[in-house]
Amino acid sequence: MIVALTGATGFLGASLVRELLERGHEVRALQRETSDNQFIYGLPIELRTIDLFDVDSLQRAFEGAQAVIHAAAEVPRSGHHTSRVMSVARDGTYNVLQACRRARVQRMVHVSTICTIGPGTIDHPACEGTPRPKWLDSIVYFRTKHMAELEVRGAMEAGLDAVIVNPAAMIGPYDSKLTTGRLISEIRNSKLTYGVPGGSCFADVADVAAGIVSAMQSGRKGESYILGGENIGFIDAMRRIADTVGGTAPEKMISARALLTGSRVLSLLGRSPVLSIDEMRIVAHEMYYCCDKAREELGYDCRPFEQSVARADQWYRENKIY
Repeated sequence: MIVALTGATGFLGASLVRELLERGHEVRALQRETSDNQFIYGLPIELRTIDLFDVDSLQRAFEGAQAVIHAAAEVPRSGHHTSRVMSVARDGTYNVLQACRRARVQRMVHVSTICTIGPGTIDHPACEGTPRPKWLDSIVYFRTKHMAELEVRGAMEAGLDAVIVNPAAMIGPYDSKLTTGRLISEIRNSKLTYGVPGGSCFADVADVAAGIVSAMQSGRKGESYILGGENIGFIDAMRRIADTVGGTAPEKMISARALLTGSRVLSLLGRSPVLSIDEMRIVAHEMYYCCDKAREELGYDCRPFEQSVARADQWYRENKIY
């Protein structure tokens, strides 16, 4: 099967390309003109340049492909760039959907995030049907991903054969911008003084990639699938990271209110806090999820947290990321 993949040069995209090749698919890796493709360059794939804001460009890239995986996204580093993040999520996804229809693509997979779904507790993690609370809209990235999902669901209702996947916080190789990897780096170098109060669902990027390809191949039309892993409080995660890669985990925890206040003060003083305001809001919450549906319907599996951390750390060191 020929599979066209947007976001092919990103953290998840690099693993997706390899998973698709391993399963025998032909990969049409789509990149923006400014993309850095060093982590997929040289692989037996077809590289094409696209413009997410040009439907004709996307249609040409999709023609002849049996499936499209839309994994392209703009992740904000701070509260700024809101318009760009929203445009990529909403308008870019709308254009991808239009191009899928025009190119008569047989199956489309939209890569979203678990945070378009309401979070659960450690004892009762959320599933695909958990209602989404309004406070999630205060986070730019979550709000834009929700908007993109609404576009996909509208296209599904109009007849498009599509599925949605909702990955957890990913850990692993090719995280060159240190997204979740920033936590590993800070612990390894003993730079964190205080822990944070919330928690998250952590998954290995290779396991998520495998889940996405399985969803493409056997996911039920119109369904969504959480691709998660271990639910871990941040304090516990920091200790387990330190035990795995070295460094020192903080023993004290800062309150959510102090966290947000400190970030705002630093911003007013013109200094860059370690975490943006949006990131502060995220880590102040417990956001736990269940991936039983993906296990049962897709054969999804996830490796232990420490193994994912060790894989990421090895890649960072080999590539001199830190």
